[in-house]
Amino acid sequence: MQVEGIDYTKTFTPMTKFSTIRILLALAAQLDLEIHQMDVKSAFLNGEIEEEIYVEIPPGLNKRLTFKGNGEITMHGFVDADWASNSHDQRSITRQVFLMGGGTVSWQSKKQDSVALSSTEAEYMAVSSATREALCISTFLNELTIIPNQSIPLLIDNQSAISLAKNAVFHSLTKHIAIRYHFIHKRVESGEIKLEYIPTNLQVANVLMKPLGREKHEQFIEGMGLSSC
Repeated sequence: MQVEGIDYTKTFTPMTKFSTIRILLALAAQLDLEIHQMDVKSAFLNGEIEEEIYVEIPPGLNKRLTFKGNGEITMHGFVDADWASNSHDQRSITRQVFLMGGGTVSWQSKKQDSVALSSTEAEYMAVSSATREALCISTFLNELTIIPNQSIPLLIDNQSAISLAKNAVFHSLTKHIAIRYHFIHKRVESGEIKLEYIPTNLQVANVLMKPLGREKHEQFIEGMGLSSC
C-alpha cells in the first residue's frame, strides 16, 4: 500500500513472472483446460514513440515451446554446475531447468554467490538453488489447490552431492559448506523433493552453458520441449 509522504507520488505496476505464465499453460495442457487471453495496458506502454519499430526473430531462434497433457500433473528438474568455470573469480555456474507437461516452465544459468572448493560443493550449491525454485513452484500449485501427486525429482549427474544431501553428515571435507545449504536434507527427508542420478550425456541443463556439438545441442533443446515452428 502506498503511503503519503513516502511513495504517494510514485506509480507501481504489478508484474507477472514469465515462469508463472508458462506453468499455467502447462497446467492447461495437462488438465485439458481452455485458455482465455486479456490485454492489460501497463505504465510501460504509455510513452509516445514517433518512430516505427519492427521486431523480427533472429535466424536460428525460431523455436516454439510445446506442452503436452495426459491428465496427470507431473514436474521434474535438471540441475548441474560448472565448477570454477569463471576465470576471473573462480566461481561456479548453476544451471537448472524445470519441466511440466513436457515443456520448460523455468530455467536459470547464474554465477554462484561464493567460491566452491570442490565440484561436489558446486553441485550441492546448485541443488540448493534448484530446491528453492522447486518449492516456489510447488507453493504456487498449492495456492491453486493443485498438488503434485509425487515428490519433485531433481536430476543431477554428481553422485557425491546426492549422497551428501541424503546423509547430511559433516566431516573434514564438507565442514566448509555453509549450513544454509543443508536445508536440502530436510526437504529430501520430508519427501518434497527426490534427488536422482542422471548421466552427464543426458543432462539437459548442460545446454544453458557448455559448448555442445550440433547433435547434442538439438537433443537437449528437444528435451526442453522446444521445436521448430
